[in-house]
Amino acid sequence: DLGLMIRTNFQGKKYAKKMDAAKDMALKLDRNNPNAHVTGSKKFLFATKRRGGNVEKAMVHLNIALDLDANHEMALFLRGTAHEKLGNLKAARRDWMRAIEINPSLKPAKDKLEQLGDQGL
Repeated sequence: DLGLMIRTNFQGKKYAKKMDAAKDMALKLDRNNPNAHVTGSKKFLFATKRRGGNVEKAMVHLNIALDLDANHEMALFLRGTAHEKLGNLKAARRDWMRAIEINPSLKPAKDKLEQLGDQGL
């Protein structure tokens, strides 16, 4: 899955064009495809600023995805990660908890909540 590969600098750089093309094609076929918006968020969320990272742009994509599908667990998880990067721990916690409500076995969200501990309460 190309979407998961964007997390590392090497693979993010290697697959960014393919991911953008896939996202653009998916949105061309269906503007209401939440998965395409989630994919579009990843390069902004995980890349360094020097490589085009921009958490606010990631949030725009994730909010659109969640407007289209309020129960999209990956959009909730990633938006929680974006909130965490912006220092909004209460919102991060809320998104990760909602993602776990939808999918109780979502380990990345559980791990993030464990790392967060009592912060953001």
